[in-house]
Amino acid sequence: MDNPDRARRDELREWLQELRGPIWGMLNSREVFRSWNELVGAAEWPEHTNGYFMEWVNRNYLRSLMVTIRAMNDDRRDTRSLRRFLRNIKKRPLPNMATERIDKCLNLLTNVAATVKQHVDENIAHYNPSKAEDLALTYGHIHEAADTICRIYQDLHTIIDDATVVPPSVADSSPYSPWEFLFTEAWVTHDQAHDIAQRRLDEWQRLTPSVSMSPPLIVPSGPLRSP
Repeated sequence: MDNPDRARRDELREWLQELRGPIWGMLNSREVFRSWNELVGAAEWPEHTNGYFMEWVNRNYLRSLMVTIRAMNDDRRDTRSLRRFLRNIKKRPLPNMATERIDKCLNLLTNVAATVKQHVDENIAHYNPSKAEDLALTYGHIHEAADTICRIYQDLHTIIDDATVVPPSVADSSPYSPWEFLFTEAWVTHDQAHDIAQRRLDEWQRLTPSVSMSPPLIVPSGPLRSP
């Protein structure tokens, strides 16, 4: 391989390395989310499955995946995205590169990311209430998009180098920390949790005196139900 081709291949490898963090991060986040749901399913006290907190976790998880999916589908020239990477290869392919596989990857990315991108554009990055109910996104749609992006990323390693190269494994991308240990000990007692919630409510009411609450919000108290 002459020097221009070697330099071009090194450039593409460096770009792939830059995309590794956010792409692998989606799969690592999903593993944490899966483990989190196992913990919640094993919870025996209703206080450990607070509805608002569960909704908050789910919303943050899904939004983080959707924003990454949208970012990987970004076609602006000043971005480092998976779509820009594919277009860059198609425009300047290496000798004997299987460009038909690039077209297949571009089509896959477009198909799985289109609805997710539209949802982020109209409901997260910019809010359009008239279209808030237009898109029926499910966990399956979002996870399929994340999986497809990861498979494209792995396939690109074999396209850039050769058909026999072993693509990187997400299992080896970063050490997995046993974060579940976080929930093996309580951080606050029940009384402390009640006091914290009450102080937060008092502060909120002090800062927003014009907001009436009907019926009034009651912070639960009393002993926990034994498991």
